[in-house]
Amino acid sequence: MLNIYQFEGEEKGEHVLILGAIHGDEVCGPLAITKVIERFVSKELVLQRGKVTFVPVCNPSAYTQNIRYVDRNLNRFMIPIDTPKVYEDCLTNVICPLLESADVLLDIHSYHVGGAPFIFIEQPNGKEVPYAQCLGVNHMVYGFQNAYVNADGAVSEDALKEGMGTTEYLRQFGGYGVTLECGQHKDPESIVVAERAIENTFQYFNMLDGCALKKHTSQIIEIQKVYYNEENAEFLEEWCNFQSVPKGTEIARYSGGEVVSVQEDSYIILPRKDTPVGEEWFYIGRSAA
Repeated sequence: MLNIYQFEGEEKGEHVLILGAIHGDEVCGPLAITKVIERFVSKELVLQRGKVTFVPVCNPSAYTQNIRYVDRNLNRFMIPIDTPKVYEDCLTNVICPLLESADVLLDIHSYHVGGAPFIFIEQPNGKEVPYAQCLGVNHMVYGFQNAYVNADGAVSEDALKEGMGTTEYLRQFGGYGVTLECGQHKDPESIVVAERAIENTFQYFNMLDGCALKKHTSQIIEIQKVYYNEENAEFLEEWCNFQSVPKGTEIARYSGGEVVSVQEDSYIILPRKDTPVGEEWFYIGRSAA
């Protein structure tokens, strides 16, 4: 079902898992990963330590159709499913064992609205932060799973499962990882960002012989809540990703008249005007203390 490639060095080291196209319309991961695999096959790159597993395309049917997913978002409910009901259920049953076996994950994505690349981390002082600082990106975001809990208004099992993506699942088994958002889907620079991050990963974990990496000083934002689109809902302005908004700013209005406003100085994350009804419309976050 999935094409999986592995390379292993002669010396012991970390097992790094690198994923692309969890969402089928995000092409930078597959393109960058394929280029790096070709460099290993040609011996231009030779792994000295540890092991790397590549899955260039995690959602093949969606990728072929250039759509986000076939039946459901593959980066939600990332858990083994005893009785798969839809296409993405079958994929989680292949991906989850790979996540369980890895020490480190680099999950490569892009996004619809465009803007600066950024990285999803678990927490601002987590062990993945020094790694993330070496990937060449200046923004970090955390609190992703809590955003879904807050949207439900309670700590429900369904909310926790919905917020379970690749990194969240991996962490249950002692590993750590990051989700790298490389930029807008069709921006050629997103491929450059992805390939640089892969190469920097190898250097950070001393898997290749080479020079030391430069760490980036990154802005860190805590995501607090996710908002879902509804029929006839509307943004009250044209918002940009990572746009700062002062306390009291009105962001959006639902068809019933409910207005979403921020209760403190905040940031808007991933606002998407053409979000399908029922899907994530935008996130609200704040600067990490």
